[in-house]
Amino acid sequence: MKKIITMAIAAMFSAVTFAQEVSERVMRIQTIDGLTTPLLLDKVQDISFEEITPLSMNIEVSNITETSMDIEFPMPSGCKYWLMCIQKEELTGTDLEVRQAIKEKYNDKFSESKFLRIPNFEAGTTYYIYALMYDQDGVVAGLSKTSATTLNTQQ
Repeated sequence: MKKIITMAIAAMFSAVTFAQEVSERVMRIQTIDGLTTPLLLDKVQDISFEEITPLSMNIEVSNITETSMDIEFPMPSGCKYWLMCIQKEELTGTDLEVRQAIKEKYNDKFSESKFLRIPNFEAGTTYYIYALMYDQDGVVAGLSKTSATTLNTQQ
């Protein structure tokens, strides 16, 4: 009986010792956009939930010709960077689908306001202009869009 009790105590000490061992554990956060962020749990100090402050950009188009246009993108306060997407097809679908399409098709990334004179457009064509804005934490915080049609050469 003493031998069984001794073995039980040894097994219990072994289990306690095993439970005390530090094991690296990972928390994975997966967004609805399909992005996954792994975090080592021993590196997490605090978890908080905060509201996103919405961002918007008043995109202004001017000086439209048959093949070019001027576009002003005034970056709002609180914006870390933004993606510019200009294309002939309007992006449709849910907000998530539109954001994902911009992430896949964007023309350029900026971290400041921009005034651009863009050449090489087709005459008589409507272009859709998007700005996808990210806040200081790198989280999507706004989407602005407008459209403009180049002049037709037959007018």
